[in-house]
Amino acid sequence: MATSPPSSHEPPHTVVVSISAQQAAKNAVLERNLASLGERNLDTANAIRAATPAILEWSTAADGAQVASYQSRALASRHQPRAEATTFADAIDFRDRAVVVVLGFGLGFHIHELCARLLRCGLVVVLEPDLGLLRAVLEEIDWSSSFSRANILIFDGTEPAGRYAERFAGSEGVLIQGLQFVDHPPSRTRVAPCSKEF
Repeated sequence: MATSPPSSHEPPHTVVVSISAQQAAKNAVLERNLASLGERNLDTANAIRAATPAILEWSTAADGAQVASYQSRALASRHQPRAEATTFADAIDFRDRAVVVVLGFGLGFHIHELCARLLRCGLVVVLEPDLGLLRAVLEEIDWSSSFSRANILIFDGTEPAGRYAERFAGSEGVLIQGLQFVDHPPSRTRVAPCSKEF
């Protein structure tokens, strides 16, 4: 009796299960990140959760970190994103101004470095107008431990004026020390139009 050769294709239900498991893992990372942002970022967290993830091209850097390009632009060093983030933070003087306003989230390596240095002694403020980018990054890279041990606020630039005052409430002690604005070079082109109004 003749037998048919084994199929080289997995049954359709197997593919569905695989995709569902992958998405479940992404959702778990996303929710850990959003939860770690705390109550003061609740509106931003909800907006990120509702956003459609941006399409990023992911790869592995020479130092083993996950890196990505967006709209043909690298969001961090393709070779040493951690060292790049260290250099970024080294250039900032934290002695006189404990509030750092960063224009662009990128992949978050520089934000992680700032959170590690300031902890609860200062405030990291991020302007990132692309919620789809934030969702794509935060469902791929787990920054929850960094967020949870620091004071961090994330804005997309569309918040009403009164919302800024609400979210900065409780940070008066560090705000009186002054703010310093810092460009994230890979994000400059995207964020520049929004930063003028921030």
